[in-house]
Amino acid sequence: MDLENANPLAAVMVQKPRTSLPRAALSPMRKDAPRQNWSARPNPLLDGSAALEELHLLWADCGLPQAEREERLSQLRERLEAQLTGEGRTQKGERDQLQQEEPKLREELTSLHHVLGSSQPQLPENLLLVPRHRALSKSLDQVRTTHSQRLAQRGALETKLTQTLSELNTLGGTAAAKPEWAEIEPDASTEGGLSLTIIGRLEARCAAASAERAARIDEAALLSSALGRLESELGLRSDDSGRKSDAEEDAGRIAITELQAKLSELEEEKARRLRVATSCAAYIAQLRRKLGLVDDQCATLAPPQNAISAAQLGLYEAEIERLEKLRAEQIPRLLENAKDRLRPLWEALYLSATEASSTRITSV
Repeated sequence: MDLENANPLAAVMVQKPRTSLPRAALSPMRKDAPRQNWSARPNPLLDGSAALEELHLLWADCGLPQAEREERLSQLRERLEAQLTGEGRTQKGERDQLQQEEPKLREELTSLHHVLGSSQPQLPENLLLVPRHRALSKSLDQVRTTHSQRLAQRGALETKLTQTLSELNTLGGTAAAKPEWAEIEPDASTEGGLSLTIIGRLEARCAAASAERAARIDEAALLSSALGRLESELGLRSDDSGRKSDAEEDAGRIAITELQAKLSELEEEKARRLRVATSCAAYIAQLRRKLGLVDDQCATLAPPQNAISAAQLGLYEAEIERLEKLRAEQIPRLLENAKDRLRPLWEALYLSATEASSTRITSV
């Protein structure tokens, strides 16, 4: 084995091979061989080493001269010292790096705790550099995880709130989106921006806005239903129960103000048609009386309150045309009847025949 080129730690810590003989079986030193002073150059890592003792036994068994043994031991010590020196420099670099990282860890940890609105736990004062650095790193990892979760939670809540407020403004209604729902919260990167207080406030605003949205959709649905009934009454759509009007289908999207305006418009139209139907019914009754018609001679018509559809009003109009035509055909008879009713008055007024015949009858 080339001991000069071997790893000094491996050489020092080498274990006895399984095939090696027990120490007692090695060729013993001659009784007259002088015992060597192996501790002439003390080295704490070498002195008392079982591997070094075995090495000396091997050298003795092989008859390696003392001078060569000393030279090899010197070289082994030099390599070991060089290895330890390098290890020391590496450890010093690691220490310096940990010392440089520690303030940055503390600064980031403090900043995240401020954003999260939480108190920063204090580390034990007696912790040395390595355990202190590890405790800081572990705490920072936990806070980073909480920060990421809160940031995602706040983002989802803000997105939902923005969408709900947009729908509320579209739906309209008795009031627009309340100002407190749209109040701008502190930025997520500022102190307390991801605190449980802010998250809870956003959750409450989302819940309130969602409840208002549901209430307005219900209001829109009621308005749409009333609108559908009026459309049916006015004959503006078919009575197909399986088909909803556009307003009913879009109850969740049409602005409440639009539905209210449409409903008011149809209610005004209903009132106008009711006035027309009532007037027509009175006129029809008058014509029937003048013509002396009985029920069998009259068309069956719905009462005015049920005759506001275009079809029912059309029946009223057709009946008026029929009665007016019938009246035109019976004008001579009606005039004679009117004159018969007027003659007693002419006589009471002492009108002459000429004056009576010149009387203009304007209505029969």
